[in-house]
Amino acid sequence: MWLAFAVGVFSGCGSGSVGCPDGEVFLDGSCRFPAGDGDDGGTDGGADGGGDNGEDAADGGDSGADEVLLDRDGDGVEDAADNCPDTPNPGQEDCDGDGVGDACAAQDGTPEHPFLIPVPGEHALFIDGRDTREAPSDVFDAYPPNTLDESGPEFVYRFCLSHPARFAADIVAPEPDGVDVDVHLLSSLDPIALIDRGNYGVYAELEPGSYFLVLDTYVSGDTPKPGPYRLNVTVRPREIRDGEVFNSYVLRAVEYLDQNYGRLGYDSAVLTHDIAYGPFGVIEATAPPRTMCVAAVMEVMLTAYQLYADETGDGLVWEFLPIRSYRSLGQNDLKAHIWVNPDLDAGGTADALRHFGMGMTVPFEQLVPGSFVNLNRTNGTGHAVVFLSFIDIQGNESPVWHENVVGFKYFSSQGGYDAGAGGLDYRYAVFDEFGTPTMPYKRDVGIIHSSDQRYLNTGVLYRPELWLRSTYSTRALLLADTPQPDVSAFDPLRFDGVTVDDQAARD
Repeated sequence: MWLAFAVGVFSGCGSGSVGCPDGEVFLDGSCRFPAGDGDDGGTDGGADGGGDNGEDAADGGDSGADEVLLDRDGDGVEDAADNCPDTPNPGQEDCDGDGVGDACAAQDGTPEHPFLIPVPGEHALFIDGRDTREAPSDVFDAYPPNTLDESGPEFVYRFCLSHPARFAADIVAPEPDGVDVDVHLLSSLDPIALIDRGNYGVYAELEPGSYFLVLDTYVSGDTPKPGPYRLNVTVRPREIRDGEVFNSYVLRAVEYLDQNYGRLGYDSAVLTHDIAYGPFGVIEATAPPRTMCVAAVMEVMLTAYQLYADETGDGLVWEFLPIRSYRSLGQNDLKAHIWVNPDLDAGGTADALRHFGMGMTVPFEQLVPGSFVNLNRTNGTGHAVVFLSFIDIQGNESPVWHENVVGFKYFSSQGGYDAGAGGLDYRYAVFDEFGTPTMPYKRDVGIIHSSDQRYLNTGVLYRPELWLRSTYSTRALLLADTPQPDVSAFDPLRFDGVTVDDQAARD
């Protein structure tokens, strides 16, 4: 796991004096012993001027002095080849290719010296906190083709990717009153080449290369809105690999819950039954055996954790977040983000998992069975579900997207209050443009098909060993015993549990 906190200005490589061991002086770019009386500054000749040639000969070595390889910073790279000889950087990262390593490059958040975001592997998370009132740069006023006024002060970051990646940058929401700092992802500063921008964050699938992130101050009615922000940058591999995602346990949890707690009734309640949270206590059901959709998704996750812990003996699933994160609805509780809250920039489970360093948003077409979806309908209602497969117009299922896809099969809680009429069950969701075709089982229609994650929030949960500490998951641990006010609430009108065939049954 890796966290990086970029603070202040890093001194340039090679600036200032160089420290050498006692008895040595800095000469010709390295530390050496000074020349002695009668010595020409070459090898140490000893009392008789003969040096240690005999010893070298016995060793089979050179006739001159033993060569000393200098590595002042101890990073395994000889000083003569080290792009940061006084700062350990065994990887020799040099994002801008100027010959000065990232570890000792000047960084002040300006376009000339941007803060460097290290990306040490395929899975990485970087955290930084600053205040644009203190930003030394005020160069960029707009980011074409976007026309919003961003003429306030900004901080500039740069990062390099050596592999295709999913990239997300988020600022913790909500922002303080009077503050509006926006996020811009660019492939070039001059000329400006905008990839994505957002009020709270950006997402993109990127090729290997060099990129920039600019946190700029929005100006409203000639009034700049600078202030503090907390930035989380998440990098994940573009490829979704079976050995890295938690989907197999999610699917097993769906099967277990369907067989043991399926179709017991729908209500605005949480969990069909009490669930043990490892050795840390029990998350109690509020009105068992009935439950609602967002709670159904959380129940699938908790059940998947239990299956994983029982099989592997790994307790990280219980240790990563405190139990209150699944009980409470505070800003730093995962449950508050799963419950959907625009003020937290949380449009569903996928956003929640990314916020807490546990998962990543993924476009709908790239989902794999066992992923998570928050759908929205044209009638203004929504639903939280577990994605099981893509479907065509006849309801034929496929684990991969194809051009004849009209929707997807899911598992969640919906339907009527009475047992048999609702509760945990399967549905066939059909995008609005395909109407109301006949399906093998109950349907959910009028689904908005969009690449905008606010309307179709989609993503994956990674395996526990790939969970990374973000601002939210760190605060969740630090504030586990601190009372926090609820910031989210279940909306029974938006999440009414009614799908088209459920409504037909009621009528």
